[in-house]
Amino acid sequence: EGEFVSFSDVASNPTPTDGTIPIVVGGHSPAAARRAGRLGDGFFPGKGNIAELTDIVRQTAADAGRDPEAIEITFGHPGVLGDDPAAAFEELADAGVSRTIVPSLVFHGNFAESLPEWGAKLGLG
Repeated sequence: EGEFVSFSDVASNPTPTDGTIPIVVGGHSPAAARRAGRLGDGFFPGKGNIAELTDIVRQTAADAGRDPEAIEITFGHPGVLGDDPAAAFEELADAGVSRTIVPSLVFHGNFAESLPEWGAKLGLG
């Protein structure tokens, strides 16, 4: 309960192991990156220059007296589906990314053949 929010008769299961629910800030703007640095436990931009945005998160966290490395950065990379996924993961790690996104479609049989079907289901085709 606080100044801007109040919950009653609410349950969270499973119960968070450290007693808190992580706040992951989404957005791909410098403002979102600063918000994540000030307030978030994580940052998940959908697009943009990940190295630049990560720098903003880390610097803002340091300026706010927070541990910059404690903020988890999540980002995707099309290269994880390419010929050299290890290079894509390395590029992400070099940019400060600690978690990446791999589309679940890759686990659906023959990904290349099923893409048009799944694209249509997702409203992409």
